[in-house]
Amino acid sequence: MKDALDQLIVQIKNSEEYTRYSREKERVKQHPWLKSRLDEFRRINFELQNTIDGEEQFDKLQEFELEYEEFQRDPLVSAFLDAENDLCRMIQNINFEIVDALDFE
Repeated sequence: MKDALDQLIVQIKNSEEYTRYSREKERVKQHPWLKSRLDEFRRINFELQNTIDGEEQFDKLQEFELEYEEFQRDPLVSAFLDAENDLCRMIQNINFEIVDALDFE
């Protein structure tokens, strides 16, 4: 099992999604203030999506999007967020396929 997991990790690290994410992460790190603001943005976004449900969540997310709308237009920020989103989707799809193949409920 450990060998198979190690091979999967190598494949992920060699993927276009991970390569792009790593490149964009390094570009952002070159701008400490921007990285700090990006980390704050990601933390708040995560909390809003995972701690609030229903109509309140929709309203809070909408407020959040308006507050950070201009920030997300920054080319470094948008490139990083797009790369991070693509990597997360790939990992989610891997997880979904494993769960589906195992008929895990």
